[in-house]
Amino acid sequence: MVPAFPGAARPPGALLPDTGYEADSTLMSTTNLFVELIVIGLGAAIWATLFTLAALGLDHEALNPIVEEPVLVTAVIPIVYLLGIVTDRLADGLAQILRMEKKRQTDYPGGSAQYHKDRALVLAKSEAFGKLYEYSRSRQRICRGWALNSLVVLVASYVYLWGTPDTGTILLVLTVALIATSAGCWLSWESMSNTELKRIEDQADTIREHLPT
Repeated sequence: MVPAFPGAARPPGALLPDTGYEADSTLMSTTNLFVELIVIGLGAAIWATLFTLAALGLDHEALNPIVEEPVLVTAVIPIVYLLGIVTDRLADGLAQILRMEKKRQTDYPGGSAQYHKDRALVLAKSEAFGKLYEYSRSRQRICRGWALNSLVVLVASYVYLWGTPDTGTILLVLTVALIATSAGCWLSWESMSNTELKRIEDQADTIREHLPT
């Protein structure tokens, strides 16, 4: 038995694939995940709207009927949520290809395979560690999503304002602000993902010390 860590895991749940460890299905808060995807989806909604207006040749005033009707604003929430899901998956895929898989393989003792085993052990054996993991992942998802959103919003802004007179200052401010936001979000994600690797290693070692031999 694992010792009584604060918030020790509840009775066994479903087996985690390819690990032999059992997962606590309560670790992820559905509400928290919904909020994260809405936050990410808001950025996606901005660039999707700009691209749509540009493609249709419409002015931003075309959005007034939606903004002025609370019922229509509410109806947009599911679309924002879906955009959040898509953007999160795209951002995750890019992060895996560009950085994360290499980090796990080269920076984690035992490589990527050992990382996944250690993470499964941590999530299965300690609810407290699992909640800390999910808190970190929540922040990582938002930073990762907005690192991508900021760049796409910038591109969408140029497309939307293309050919519009007297927009040079606006585009300059948007360029500086959105590139800074994207860079800040990416660097924050990098820092948090590095911390996660070290934390998972330490937590897995702590749990193994108390597993029966």
